[in-house]
Amino acid sequence: MAALTSSPSSVDISGATIIGAEDDFISVHFKGGRVAGYTLVDTTVVLPIAGFKDLADLGTLPLAAPQISVGTVFGTQLTFRFLPSIAINDDLGELKYFGFGIQHNPGIWLANPLPVDVSASFFTQSIDIGTLFNATSTAFGVNASYELGFAALNLTPYAGFMFESSNMEVKYKYIVQTPAGPSEQDIKFELEGENKTRLTLGLSIRLLLININADYNIGKYNSISAGLTFRI
Repeated sequence: MAALTSSPSSVDISGATIIGAEDDFISVHFKGGRVAGYTLVDTTVVLPIAGFKDLADLGTLPLAAPQISVGTVFGTQLTFRFLPSIAINDDLGELKYFGFGIQHNPGIWLANPLPVDVSASFFTQSIDIGTLFNATSTAFGVNASYELGFAALNLTPYAGFMFESSNMEVKYKYIVQTPAGPSEQDIKFELEGENKTRLTLGLSIRLLLININADYNIGKYNSISAGLTFRI
């Protein structure tokens, strides 16, 4: 028994996240194998855990947050993203979101300016939903851009390469009905993001006080992002 419990095993997990359907239960599939001379059969276990009832009709869970950037001062810009605490309901608690970043252009210390603007950057952000859910992400790397046009009317293509990490932790109490009556079980698991590096290609358009940008992020999982900011 000790050999079985101490040997690593690979399983496939499928089913709803917090925004899935109420009847889409988590399924854990073990493909079988041999451990310490024992043959383990192919097994699927369906857990009594499914999507959260108040979010069952959602296909996605979008999130928008205001962002403020200050700078540059001596080639340095600070960025903050935040949301005030939002009460969801008594079961989930409050949603909290905060992030910050710093960018520095080392070119200001050089006697001859570089042909493109270069910055080293660091960003981190976290989101919490009560004591149920916490997700954090961190990225650092270098970015380069080149401005075409005038100060308040221009196009700026940009590119960047970032190292990144992300983590999600879920923990809650679940009531299981047993022959002896209801039993409270502590459920907890963590997931590490598979994206470790990211190449970003994007374009920023400034029209007087309005700045619009869109970029394509290439990694293990690709993504597209866009933003709208007001610049003073």
